Amino acid sequence: MDQIDFEIELTTRDIINFDYIVLLLTAIKNSSSEEVREKKTEEFLRLFNRDIQLRKKKDLIKKFIEENLPKINKAADVEKAFDEFWESERSKGLRNIAKDENIPMEKLEQLIADYRYTNKLPNGQEVVNLLPEVPKIKDRQGIIDRIKAAIQSTIDIFEW
Repeated sequence: MDQIDFEIELTTRDIINFDYIVLLLTAIKNSSSEEVREKKTEEFLRLFNRDIQLRKKKDLIKKFIEENLPKINKAADVEKAFDEFWESERSKGLRNIAKDENIPMEKLEQLIADYRYTNKLPNGQEVVNLLPEVPKIKDRQGIIDRIKAAIQSTIDIFEW
């Protein structure tokens, strides 16, 4: 119990990033009993309620804990498994956006890379340029807003 309290106290002072998440996931994996594991998991997931950015990542991390963590044999493999899971989920999300909006995946990836570099969402014309055919004027703004929101959401969820 003291270890859990200590880890939670640390998270109130530290920046929670990918490495820190992996450290806590490894601690859950190394738990001595199912009861301790459940308690650590509950406390760990509660951390994500404290910050709006982290809250967006909570469902995916919970999914990893429930579906993938039990399948990992050694705690040393947690980081690799988590990284592969995270990248796989990111790719699925981008493929869904590309499919839903009829955007070539390469162009969407480039737009997200540009956003990560400049920290600015694309302007409307850049979004329209992604589309295979120019939308009607009355539909244009809705499509632009939807794609921008999808890009922002992807960054919020998958970037540390």
